Amino acid sequence: MKDWRFLVEKFVLGKHRPYSEKIILRALMKFKGHRFIDIGANEGYYSIPLSKNFKEVYAFEPNTSLFSKWKQKPPNVRLMPVALANSNGPREFYQVGPWNSLASTFDYKAGHGAEPKVYRGENPVMVESRTYDSFAFDFTDLVKIDVDGAEFEVLHGMESSLQTRKIGAVMIEVHNMEWESSVTEVLQGHGFKVKVLDRHPHLLGRLN
Repeated sequence: MKDWRFLVEKFVLGKHRPYSEKIILRALMKFKGHRFIDIGANEGYYSIPLSKNFKEVYAFEPNTSLFSKWKQKPPNVRLMPVALANSNGPREFYQVGPWNSLASTFDYKAGHGAEPKVYRGENPVMVESRTYDSFAFDFTDLVKIDVDGAEFEVLHGMESSLQTRKIGAVMIEVHNMEWESSVTEVLQGHGFKVKVLDRHPHLLGRLN
């Protein structure tokens, strides 16, 4: 019951998400530069305000129905109807509880009060998937990752860019508290200093 109450409050009444996202947005708005890449852009909550701080923004979102819900699209934001993953090619994209994900099973264990729950993917649709590395971006100032259970796929697909220090900072929303140490180790292994932003947790890594 507690889990469903939390989900209703978060997604219907909007009690939890705005507070958490305001903390994260405040942290990300401190960054400025040439390029911001938003992986899991949803309705543009980060892409739209951060477009003021960057020359160009790439908003990756395979659920293209969400693009119609953007309140606006700044001219320097490029909408990318692609799922970033650990391989290139068509993939099934699932409905997992109130989210969408490449993960067919979503083991949700966030740290902000919701009961842990394993969601099984339903209603799959085919989407295009690409690795971050396949786009061959030069230096990117900031990358945000919110992919509802597919965090490690995205990190694996950007390993070369991380290794060659082509990414200045990464903010990743970790949807399972048990993954926090593993995600931190990946980022630290590529030279990032990692800070925990909230209890969810959201992790912010910056190059040393």
